[in-house]
Amino acid sequence: MAQKYDKVKLKPYVSYKAPDVVQSEFTAQDLFDAVYSKKISEDFKQGKLDQDGNPLEPSREESLTPQEAFVQARKTGSDLFAESKVKKDST
Repeated sequence: MAQKYDKVKLKPYVSYKAPDVVQSEFTAQDLFDAVYSKKISEDFKQGKLDQDGNPLEPSREESLTPQEAFVQARKTGSDLFAESKVKKDST
């Protein structure tokens, strides 16, 4: 038997006074910058790139095949920002 909830006064979970959050689209350029740009810059400054621009000491992410990267990105719990969050929490 279903109960009647029409007389129950429910409050919203999030206050309507909360500010609107506007977030721009996360582009392929944003993804590249977040994952690779820092390492590429460091490798360039330290002379750790070959003549074709490939890393002489590739990171784990740089060593992934396209298929491995695809599978890893879809694993439960994978999160682009997880590493930066851990760094902030540990300091």
